[in-house]
Amino acid sequence: MSAPHGSRRADSPDGSGPHVLLVVALFALALVLLGGSGFLLLRGDDGGEPAAGGASTSTGDFQGSDSSGFEDDEPTDGPDPLDDPLSPESIDLRYSRLADSVTAGSERCRSVKARQGQRERLKCDAPVGTLELVTYRRGMDLDERRGRAVTYEPGGILDVSRRGTLMARDVEAGGRRDADDAGTFLYWDDGQARQSAAYLAGPGTDLAPLVASYDGTGPVRPYPAGPTDRRLVAFVERWVQPGDCVRIGTVNAGSTEESYCDVQGPVETFVGRFRTAGELEAYRGLVVASAIADEREVREWKRGALYEYTTDDGTVVRYWDDPSCACYAEAFLADGTYDKLARWWDR
Repeated sequence: MSAPHGSRRADSPDGSGPHVLLVVALFALALVLLGGSGFLLLRGDDGGEPAAGGASTSTGDFQGSDSSGFEDDEPTDGPDPLDDPLSPESIDLRYSRLADSVTAGSERCRSVKARQGQRERLKCDAPVGTLELVTYRRGMDLDERRGRAVTYEPGGILDVSRRGTLMARDVEAGGRRDADDAGTFLYWDDGQARQSAAYLAGPGTDLAPLVASYDGTGPVRPYPAGPTDRRLVAFVERWVQPGDCVRIGTVNAGSTEESYCDVQGPVETFVGRFRTAGELEAYRGLVVASAIADEREVREWKRGALYEYTTDDGTVVRYWDDPSCACYAEAFLADGTYDKLARWWDR
């Protein structure tokens, strides 16, 4: 009986059997060391011909890979807008103490030459006129700019707090203002950030579009809608609800704020506050003259003066004030009597 074929190979008389096994073992070790590359070299049916140098063009290979075999990172959308100091995103971030988005509604912004005491000065094309943004080196530099913006002439709307100042003014054509505020303007600032912003428009421009642009920025401080000075509010709330009052441009020189209050009933009231007690007394003198001319009694109430007079069109008026806060109020009753107005006041 003949031996199995495998045994006959192992016992071949020429002694080649062990050498063949050694070669096969070494070749298998090489395949292990080469990994998948050796496997690809042996295969010719994997969908592609071997490329020069032994690299396969099989569709199974990674495309666009680096030498480590990992794909490249996803491409970015472009440069970060915050890296551009004149981009709206960057400006809004720097001036966030003034508004949520101070450039909202504005278009191209550009850097202009900073003046003495200024660290940065920008101008943007606003819906009406120009938006000017400034960062100051010191608090006193901001105070100097604020002093040029704030005016106590008739026609202004002023709001002052510990945080900052807002000043708006509708300047008629030909009105005299400095170079910064040569026309209608709306200025506001933040003392801690040492920054200011201002909408600047030509003389004769209505203030309403500037206020609309201001409201559209999401300002940190709302535009004043009624009385804001706490002493004035405490003075008038016995007679009117401050929420029923509408802030108006000042009528009297030296007045810091004035509001018109449309209360329930026929009585209309104007309330305001002067910068100093001396300016209140000067205005009181005008009212006294009207009261004397109308042959009304000049008297006082527990806090200050109380006068009555009649206007040229027959409207009866009661005036009263409080020198401790330089506050005053005037109630108007058309087609009424002094007694009827007094009953309203005493209610």
